[in-house]
Amino acid sequence: MCTFCLPLLVLAGFSFAQATDTAKRSRTVMLSERAGIARVQAPTEITVRWERSALKDASDIRLFHVVNNQKTAVPCQILAVTSHDATDTFAPAAQSFIRLAFLADVDAKGTATYEVALGGPRPPVGAALKVAGTGVGTTAETGPVAFELHGPSGQLLALTAPHPVGSDKKAQRDRLVFLQSKERGEVPIHWNPDAWPIGKPWGHTSDWNMPVAFDPSVHAVDVPPAATDKKLPFFYREWRGPLLYRLTRWGRMPFAPEADVSVTYTFHAGSPIVLVESVMQFRKALAVHAVRNDELVFSRHQFDTALWVTKDGKLHKAPAYDHSDKDRSFKEIARLPPDIPCLGLANERKGHGVAHITLSTTNVNRLTGNAADESAHFYIRDYDEHGRGSPANFLYFVRPLVYRAGYLPTKVESGSIYVARSGILLFNLGKGENRYEELLRWQRALAEPLQVVVD
Repeated sequence: MCTFCLPLLVLAGFSFAQATDTAKRSRTVMLSERAGIARVQAPTEITVRWERSALKDASDIRLFHVVNNQKTAVPCQILAVTSHDATDTFAPAAQSFIRLAFLADVDAKGTATYEVALGGPRPPVGAALKVAGTGVGTTAETGPVAFELHGPSGQLLALTAPHPVGSDKKAQRDRLVFLQSKERGEVPIHWNPDAWPIGKPWGHTSDWNMPVAFDPSVHAVDVPPAATDKKLPFFYREWRGPLLYRLTRWGRMPFAPEADVSVTYTFHAGSPIVLVESVMQFRKALAVHAVRNDELVFSRHQFDTALWVTKDGKLHKAPAYDHSDKDRSFKEIARLPPDIPCLGLANERKGHGVAHITLSTTNVNRLTGNAADESAHFYIRDYDEHGRGSPANFLYFVRPLVYRAGYLPTKVESGSIYVARSGILLFNLGKGENRYEELLRWQRALAEPLQVVVD
């Protein structure tokens, strides 16, 4: 089973002597593992540079794994090539910056060396990420799992669980969804970020319904297309390749245009995790009932157990569904800190689960130094307010950022910024006392990413 590292952006240091840099045609990448968890095909991102005169063609770039002075070519994916004309005494020549993604192997508590070079043998083609669909309504098959995105909004629509351990790989896997009603059908399982302005509808990024492919020659990056009550447009960009698929979307918050909001998903070949980054920035002050993020919603009966991991590394569980009484509601299952390391849902009968792993949260105000975050917390709830037997009932968790009990009015000041980074993991359960070992291993690995140094 592979483990995972956070994608990191590391800038190569500038050379003080132009002649020395001109003679160099490779960059060394050092990866260090500190958590005691071996990383196998761990997704990694770096940025390297060359003087612009040295990099004639980005297709010349190669990546090698260096072991005992032996170099083995490994696949890499070029995400961007950016050139700059700016020069000074520290950078006497124009520079090109190349952003790369690759899958790294690093022993537990060990260090691995990779080399980025211009020219050399091409690597063999390995297992690749499969992305189907156009626009924002794509499906990313990573190998062990699949993630489907909602065509109108680009939000996560459905998750396909991994095959249980020891099962027939040809057997159909569970597809985890929120079937809201016969009329509406399936709706996204990832609803937000969201804001509920006083006197207006509750707006979610899942309400977006008009994707516009961003074209820098036509569009201004900070001026999203105008919305109406029914047309809620947004910009999007994609990065596609055999190792990584990334979708970034941004625009005005539906029904709350005072806030700019963006959501980015990143999928990697071989990984059962999608990385999620969301940003909300309030350009104007706004009176609200609530502001929230990091919500996942599922139709009831797909999971029977709620779970969370506290900062001491201990796993906690609570029942979330009664197989003998399908209409029994567990209502408020748990209230947890807003920076809880991990929370999620599992089906212990079928042997799989989904977890939200918190990577970082930042609430700031660039104008006052203090962003509103009254009563910020996570909660897990079994929602039954649509009535006994209604298919619209659901099991979910969410993080209210700005909230007063009973949704009493509160306010977000201009300049408030809310940033959240997380990983959504699909995992298998084992047997016996260590049923959740796979989940705990992923959580520890994500909490302690590889240290990356590029020369």
